[in-house]
Amino acid sequence: MKSEILNHLIDHFNRLPGIGPKTAERLVYSLLKRSRLDLQDFAQTLLRLQETIRVCSLGHDLSEK
Repeated sequence: MKSEILNHLIDHFNRLPGIGPKTAERLVYSLLKRSRLDLQDFAQTLLRLQETIRVCSLGHDLSEK
């Protein structure tokens, strides 16, 4: 039986394009093997994504805000 947090994180990865349930599960389990510092950096980078990158509404190019 998986914990609620594992299921929740697997669901988030599964929503990404090209990531199925098995791959999502593998990604989550690989994160469990990383150091706390590495996970903190990963989380902070995800949080900064929307703050620093924008998607052009016309050409869908990525650029820094």
